[in-house]
Amino acid sequence: MYPQELLPRKNLSIPTTNSSSIFVRTLREFPYDCIDDNEFLPEITDAILAPNGDLEVFSLSLYIYGIYRESHFEIVVTDKEYFQSWDGEEELTDVPFEEQERFAAFLKTETLRDKSIPYVNEKGETDIYTLHYEHKPTRSNFWHFELFVTKNDETVHVPRKSGATRKAVAEKIKEDILYFATKEVKEKFFEIYKDLL
Repeated sequence: MYPQELLPRKNLSIPTTNSSSIFVRTLREFPYDCIDDNEFLPEITDAILAPNGDLEVFSLSLYIYGIYRESHFEIVVTDKEYFQSWDGEEELTDVPFEEQERFAAFLKTETLRDKSIPYVNEKGETDIYTLHYEHKPTRSNFWHFELFVTKNDETVHVPRKSGATRKAVAEKIKEDILYFATKEVKEKFFEIYKDLL
């Protein structure tokens, strides 16, 4: 049966984050090539954000670590309808799922909060891209957050379209922020996966 502690309930409080909070991003493959002498190499961000080579990392699903923990990493919901946003009312009792091998990357939330990345566009103007995260519970997981990017303080998400500028900005985000967000909690990673190294 699907873990009841993950299901949205009206009596649950919105998760709060602080300087000690950690996000989890699950991975299909263990990033062996991104580890050397118990240190993360810069390539760890590709393994976390773009395992298939796609650099367009303008929206990511993450889970706040706590209620969602190691015993849940390998739970994979098998019906995409349950990835839809929770309406604040529905209270399911079960969700279709299967267990698949998964690994986890850990990201320090305070490293991601409202961080801005300047980028000089093709007109020579400086655009400011900013990372945000929000609690976005899905029908199958109350502890789901979304990391997203805005441009020049726009409240809408950066449009999802391909192009050299978008990829360059995505690359800069990885270089400037996410590698360090990962390094800060590497001890947690090695604590869980020491037997694989």
